[in-house]
Amino acid sequence: MSVLNSITDREEYAISFFAASVMDPDRPRHCGRCLLGGATQMTLGLKEEHKDLHDLNARLLSKRQTFCSSSICFLTKERTYQQLSELLHRLHTCNCDITTSIIALYHAHGNHAHNEHNPYSKTCNHNSNQTLSLVHLLFDRLAGILLASSLPKVSKGASHKRWPNDIHDVIVYTPQILTDSVRQWNLLLAGPAALNFLAGALNICGRVLAFTLIRSDIFLKHLIISVRSLCKRVRKRQVENTTLPLPTLYNFFAVLTKECPQPRLFWSLGFQ
Repeated sequence: MSVLNSITDREEYAISFFAASVMDPDRPRHCGRCLLGGATQMTLGLKEEHKDLHDLNARLLSKRQTFCSSSICFLTKERTYQQLSELLHRLHTCNCDITTSIIALYHAHGNHAHNEHNPYSKTCNHNSNQTLSLVHLLFDRLAGILLASSLPKVSKGASHKRWPNDIHDVIVYTPQILTDSVRQWNLLLAGPAALNFLAGALNICGRVLAFTLIRSDIFLKHLIISVRSLCKRVRKRQVENTTLPLPTLYNFFAVLTKECPQPRLFWSLGFQ
């Protein structure tokens, strides 16, 4: 905490707090409510005019690098369903020291933020809602950054001035692990935030990731079921914000069909 105490910028503190808490992706040091409250302090320049990474100042770039690296490692860590269940239980259970002013503040923010950042939660449990709200927010922020980004051209020699610099910034482990992780989270989130992140990952990684997606029968079957379920919920007005899910899905399929080396194979699975 001594390093954190030297940080005066509110957003930079929140990002460093989150990164330190999830340094071990399976054993976060704080509960989902606390991490959600801290995450609400991170705008990462997405609400400003310079959404693209081309014109970022050094301070904002550093914030994005720290946030994206820690979030991707946390969300795309390879886990069995048992390990994911244990992670969720850990996030649902609060053992935070709320006598600390900043942690108490983050808890207060987290109490009021879960409806805003996860309007599609499938669960009615309050603590679960806050945990899934955190996951939704992280995917949402990552998607916003990745969809507005592109890899730097080697000839420009400016890799140190932007993020991502390489596909390995996004695919931290393997394409298959990333795909499986997105599928696991997408089963828990009723909205397409995880798929929106995957669209951003495709935007950066291209066919390296697209090959894995179209060759994974498990993922494609899950995708078909997920999309049909969400469309039914939108049609029946069971999703509060009907303006968000379908455009998000459109973006995902637009990127996938652009990068997919065998589009006929993909559409033959039921998306005619």
